[in-house]
Amino acid sequence: MAFENQSLKKKKFTGVFGDVYGTMMLLPKEVELENKPTPSFDFRLPVPDFSRAFKDVMKTREAAEFLSGALAGAMTKAVLAPLETIRTRMVVGVGSKNISGSFLEVIEAQGWTGLWAGNAINMLRIIPTQAIELGTFECVKRTMTSAQEKWKRNDGPKVQFGPVSFNLSLSWISPVAVAGAAAGFVSTLACHPLEVLKV
Repeated sequence: MAFENQSLKKKKFTGVFGDVYGTMMLLPKEVELENKPTPSFDFRLPVPDFSRAFKDVMKTREAAEFLSGALAGAMTKAVLAPLETIRTRMVVGVGSKNISGSFLEVIEAQGWTGLWAGNAINMLRIIPTQAIELGTFECVKRTMTSAQEKWKRNDGPKVQFGPVSFNLSLSWISPVAVAGAAAGFVSTLACHPLEVLKV
């Protein structure tokens, strides 16, 4: 033990850059660390005001169109759910062959709520689909209309092939047709998993 203490003392003064023994580190006197307070860092990040940002987004025209589409889809499915139930029963071949007979059979077997059976999954699918469709339709239609107006004012771009020159024009393209195609494409692409879930 005395031999170890002497070697520790000796190491303390002759150590190259410090040795670690157990949990204690011995350094030579030339490299003694000063007891300075460690600098403290403030790692707090400013939290954005999401409520204000949400209110600003909700005031935009696009958000209103998106919500209008969602409400229209929800109301359509809520009101027309009984007809969807009867149509599905008749396609599958369950029950009566006429509409009034199918209505009466469903009401007798399951009550009035039976007419809305399975409507939750329809609502889950139709609300985002209609919201995306209407929002995309209106946005693309506005963009196409403003592009057509700009091209009319500036005579549009010109393409020249040798002595032949063409003025490109967007006036022959219907903004409604382009907007409808874009709306159908985007909503189908975004909501296809919900359609698979419904089926």
